[in-house]
Formats: sequence, C-alpha cells, structure tokens
Amino acid sequence: MVNRQKARRVAIVAHVGAAKGHLLRAIAIQNSLDEGVESLLVVPEKSKTFLHTFFPNVSCRFVDWLFSHNNLFDQSLSEVVEHLRRTITDLELIFESFVPDLVVGIPGFQTSSICRALGVPHVSVLHGPWLVPEYSFTDLSDEEKAVLTSWDRSVELTDILANIISSALGAPYRGYRRWLEEEEVWVAQDFDVSYKTRRPVIGFLQTDFGPAADRELPKNCWSVCLGSAVEHATPTLLAALPKEGPPRVVVGGLPVKETEKVRWRQSLAATSLAKISSIAVTHAGIGTIPVFAGLQIPQIFVPHDLDQAINAILASRSGFGTSIDLRHWRRRSPFGRIKPPISVAQLAQRVRMAARTKPGRKTKTNNKSVVAALISGSIN
Repeated sequence: MVNRQKARRVAIVAHVGAAKGHLLRAIAIQNSLDEGVESLLVVPEKSKTFLHTFFPNVSCRFVDWLFSHNNLFDQSLSEVVEHLRRTITDLELIFESFVPDLVVGIPGFQTSSICRALGVPHVSVLHGPWLVPEYSFTDLSDEEKAVLTSWDRSVELTDILANIISSALGAPYRGYRRWLEEEEVWVAQDFDVSYKTRRPVIGFLQTDFGPAADRELPKNCWSVCLGSAVEHATPTLLAALPKEGPPRVVVGGLPVKETEKVRWRQSLAATSLAKISSIAVTHAGIGTIPVFAGLQIPQIFVPHDLDQAINAILASRSGFGTSIDLRHWRRRSPFGRIKPPISVAQLAQRVRMAARTKPGRKTKTNNKSVVAALISGSIN
C-alpha cells in the first residue's frame, strides 16, 4: 500500500541511453498528472536534441547522467565514481530548488539510493527484466530458461560493480533482489504474468512523438521497426521476409535501397507506423510492443538485447506475437552483446503464420486516474 500524503510537486527522473523509451514513459506520466500537481522532468544532457526536436514545450532540467545501455565500461572505476558524484550533486541542487514531494524514477534503480540519502520519497517504475524476480513462470521452454539464466548472470555481475561503486561513495548496497523487496514499485506493463508481490499496475505507458505517417507510404504494409537503440543490418531482415506479400516499410537501423516495394525511414512514430501495418517485425522494445499490440497488429520479435529477449518472452506469452532466435541470445560481456543470427527460414515461416493469425487481445492504455491515485497515495 502507498502510504504518503498527496504529492503536489513531482519530479520525474528518466534514465536515457541510446533508446528514448524511458524518456517517453516519463512524459506519459507527466501528461497523466492532475492539473493541480506541479511536475518537473529531470533527464540526461544527451536527450537535449531529441526533446528540443519532438517536445520543445516540455519543462525539464538536464543532468550529466552517467548510465546508458552499454557504455558503463567506457570509463575507469575512478572516472565512474567521480562522474556519479557530479550527478548526485546535480540532483541535490535540483531537488533543493524544486523541493519535490515525490520523485518518480524510470526505472529508478539508480536514483532510489540517492533519494533515500536526501530524504525524498521515491518510487520506481519497472518493466521487463527489472521485474524478473517477481514473475511466477510456469512451463518455461529451454530457450526461455536460457534467457532468464543470462539475466541472472548479468544481475550478479551488476551487483558486484554496484557494490564497488557504492563502497567508493560510502553508501551501503545489499544487492538488486534486496533492493526490489524494499523499493516501492509501480509496474508499467500489461503482460499476462503473475507476480509474487502485489504491486500497483499502471499498464503500458505510451507517448506519441515524431512526424505523422508519411502520405507516400503504403497503407497496407509489413513493417520492420527496429527501434532507436538498434543499429542492425536491415537488409538481412528484408532478405528473410517472403518475396510475396505487401510492401515493406523499414524504420531505423542501416539505410536500405528503396524500391517500389521497400521504403526506408530513419525515424517514424510507432503510433503512425502501426496505423498502416498489417504485420510488424520488431526488436521487442517495451515502447514498441504496446503500440502495435494496442491496434492488434501481429508481431514477430527479433530481440537484440537481454531486456528485449525478456520482453519477447512476456509478449509472446501474452498473445501479442511470436519470437524467433531466442536460443542465440548470449552476451560477450556483462554490458555487451553479440547480435543473434537471423534464421531466414524461421522468419519467413513466422511471417506467413502471422498473416493468417487472428488479432490478439487488446492492451490497456495508460490510465490517468490510476496515476493520479498513485500520486495521491490512495491506492492499495
């Protein structure tokens, strides 16, 4: 149960790497707050260009945030510790100026300890791999077990690194699972999965962004949507698709030669792309899945990282699509990965199956009243 007085000033801290999913979820929460709640978005410097391009009117403060998807080892340990000290100082100055009643961290793993030290109430908005210890899975396949085992190894290595950094900063760290038990968590997903601990579920958080659907794009197409974090050889995916069928629209990844049947866009809002798609080949990003699932577009998941592989498991079990090549997912280091090979035959087969598949269940959208209730501390 949330035991807080109603928050009138809410700071939303988004951890932004190459992908912008956390930032979009932060904006979705900000847009869901009651008019009487004053909010401030706190985001890394690296998101300035994206925000100024697509959300020029969003009120925010920028910090020199260290964490990204896979770049933590680009710096030495001493550089990481010094960088974190600067980030903590930045956040402390922001909180002293804004004086939030509540800090919402997306996902919030790093900011929670800072907020505890500063005495500011904090909640973490988690999804996908962050909640793996909370899931009650049954009848796991060998592929699914392999993915979850990879996650366990990553958490063990992450805990070792986090403990070293925390010790250098003079802050205690007792492991991620212990953190998850003690942290107040909101679940930002709508997958068919049972949780060991009852938590407030706010559903998928979506925010439309980017240009509207291009009028020149075909209305009934197969889309290859790889997300903003993935740099992948899209020609390989296109070659794997059956030659017959409707036109294909490729978004993200490496540029491809456009033809009468193939169109490529560097960026296009998934909400626009879903409106013109009949089948989607996606990387199983947490921001991409719900957009297509909300319109009941069949998806074929080709994950490129651990979080996406776990999302693919959850989405497949929820009837939003089907996964390929999970068995190839493996890491070369705790924060790096080897791109899985794409099975041409398997992908072609799955696309043909998806073309004959009835639409899956509709997802819940972000419920403004639920977010308002959570902010007020009146939900069980």
